[in-house]
Amino acid sequence: MMGSYNVILRGKTVGSVQLSKQGLYYHLRCSCTVADQNIYRLLGSCEGDQIRFGVLVPEGNRLALETKIPSKKLSGEALEFWLESAAIHGQASAKREYHSKFIPIYPDEPFEYLSRLKKSYMEIRNGKPGITITD
Repeated sequence: MMGSYNVILRGKTVGSVQLSKQGLYYHLRCSCTVADQNIYRLLGSCEGDQIRFGVLVPEGNRLALETKIPSKKLSGEALEFWLESAAIHGQASAKREYHSKFIPIYPDEPFEYLSRLKKSYMEIRNGKPGITITD
């Protein structure tokens, strides 16, 4: 389970994921090069179960993500990683709009919804960046 894995976007390898074991967790480090300005989420599959790892953030001229995952979530042999474009510019799917709440992001204020970000999608509405949290 430890080692380096390719990250796929639209059928092409755009980066890699390094996994290392740390006690009851795996430390995941993802680094990708993507030409466009979209927001991307790292997803993976382990023995057929889909896992959302998080949104990549700019780091120099690359996009990166660093996180820890409980060992029990990666308890298989077949492990794959890919990027998915997050919904932006108000293009959230109808499914997301049905049970969702848009929260504008104000950089000057503390962000009180951090614990709910796993089920969120970044987008822009009326020219304001924010997140849509699904319930």
